[in-house]
Amino acid sequence: LFGSTGSNYGEVIGLCTEETPLNPLSIYGKTKTEAEHLVMSRKNSTAFRFATAFGISPRMRLDLLVNDLTHKAITEGYAVIYESHFLRTFIHIRDLARSFIFAIDNQHRMVGEVYNAGSNKMNYTKREVCEMINEEIPEVFFHHASIKEDPDKRNYKVSYDKINSLGFEVKVDLKTGIREIKESVQLLEHSLRYRNV
Repeated sequence: LFGSTGSNYGEVIGLCTEETPLNPLSIYGKTKTEAEHLVMSRKNSTAFRFATAFGISPRMRLDLLVNDLTHKAITEGYAVIYESHFLRTFIHIRDLARSFIFAIDNQHRMVGEVYNAGSNKMNYTKREVCEMINEEIPEVFFHHASIKEDPDKRNYKVSYDKINSLGFEVKVDLKTGIREIKESVQLLEHSLRYRNV
């Protein structure tokens, strides 16, 4: 079982399915795409193109969009957002873990295939993510900049119909995850050693 990434799609106009040509933009996306090809060359493999993860964990990552913006909202009270119309897609870390268990339980049906893993209900623009964070943390100010560009050019909407057709559905929505991060930041502050540099 290989944890690949939706970043393999890069920037796509239209809806990404598992058949959409891959166009990774970063070293991360390019190496994940290469690894996915290597893994899937073996007949006993299954790969997940995961949506962007969010949610608290013992080794909390603040380089992930929802985690980063929610943390900044609480600790700094503001953030500058570039190209807020860009679309991203999300999955809670517990649902990500559940997808591996699902694949183990359904190995005979899933082997030899690649699956987008996430939810059709969690394709959001960066602006929409900020609005949800604002609902939980009204005092934060997000400045949606009309100049400059986001160096991260990922912009894509993803279909999760293939994995949903087998019975897998996510359980944690974005608002619940934002609330979880908000309620946990004070506890996390002592162990947040891993930040953007």
